[in-house]
This record gives sequence, structure tokens and C-alpha cells, in this order.
Amino acid sequence: MRGEPEHLRDPSAESSIPLAPLPLSVRLAQAANGREIGQALTLNLVLGGLQESGALLVIVVLCFPFLLPVTIPGTSTPLGAVMFLLALRLAFTARATFPAWVGERRLPKGFDRVLGGGVRVLRFLERWLIRPRRTFWLRWPMVHSINALVLAFLAVLLALPIPPVIPLTNTLPAYGILLVALSMMEEDGALIWVGYVVTALTTVYFVVWAAAIEHLTARYWVSVWEWLQQFL
Repeated sequence: MRGEPEHLRDPSAESSIPLAPLPLSVRLAQAANGREIGQALTLNLVLGGLQESGALLVIVVLCFPFLLPVTIPGTSTPLGAVMFLLALRLAFTARATFPAWVGERRLPKGFDRVLGGGVRVLRFLERWLIRPRRTFWLRWPMVHSINALVLAFLAVLLALPIPPVIPLTNTLPAYGILLVALSMMEEDGALIWVGYVVTALTTVYFVVWAAAIEHLTARYWVSVWEWLQQFL
């Protein structure tokens, strides 16, 4: 009540005011820096610090190492497989958990620096791109499942053991995963279309490279066969 003496105010009335959820970048920084000294960084540790939208947040975290063209060698296949399993569970069960053999495994060395870079990327996205533009159709169960399957498809592309000679085969799927997952969490009906466009461009990129490799391989074997015929 206005003008009410300080000692007569009910403190529970002020404490009952709901607090706004912390931004994802803040929760991620807390999850990365809140562990004890010497404690191994694991998926379950990150998941425990990220609270409610844990599965999507972990998918976002796991795509951070691939946002730059130069990535940690040998990480795309195992991390892509984990993202694929999480996305499948989200598509059909709306929740995801980690078994101990995955969740308690120590993440590769240098992942702390990857998380730090990811926090900076998220701060930029939260400032300039991500908005709670709530679009009603994003809440439909079928749309949620379709978006989770899009994440699973991109995770498969990321996990393909493609040699680093071909550029951007990790970076493009990672950006698609990042945009679609963030849009699902924030119900951003504008940003999700950017994610769809990146997914389509990534698919075309992989198809073009696959066709080129198939053509070159066919020409190589034809040349080998012609040489054998001349030799014989």
C-alpha cells in the first residue's frame, strides 16, 4: 500500500514476484564455470546447469566447436551422433536424458575455450537476432517433432566422416542446428525461417559435392578400365 510504513510491509509480497529467466548465455557461463577445481567437464554437468530446456541447450552447446571453419579433429562424428540421438528423442518423446556412458564421459580437451567462445556468440545473437516472437504454430506437437527431425538430419550431415579437404561440411550444419534449436527454445517464429533456409542451402551444398565426387570417381574408374584394356 502506498505510504505504508516500512515495518508493516509484507516481505512475501515482494518475493512472490516472478523473476525473468536468465539468458541462455548467462546460464551457459554459470554451467561452465560453476564446477569444482579439477572436475571433468561432462555432458551431464553442462545439462545440470542449464535447467529446463536442457536437451536443446546441450545440442546448442555441442555445435559450438563447429561454428568456425577450423575445428577440433575427430569431434564431428561422436558429437554429431550425440546430437542425433537427442534430437530423435525430442521428436518422439519431448524429453531427453543421457545414459552414463555418454553423459559422464569427459569432453575433449580445449572444450572450456569452446564454451567461452560459444557464450560470446550467444550474447551477440541474444542482442541482435533472438527475440521471443511467439508464433502459435511453433507450439504444435507435430511442428515440434518436425523441427526436431530437422535437427536430427543436420546432425547426420555433421557426423559424416568427410575429410577436411571439402570445406564447410561441419560449419554449415552447425549453423543450421544453432538457428533451429534457438528458435525452438525461444519460440522465435522469424528466426526459424532463417534456420530453414540455412538447412536447405546446406542440403544443396552436400548434394552438389556428392554429385561432383561421384562424377570424378566414375571418370577415374573409366580411365583405369581403359588403361587396362590398352595394357592387355
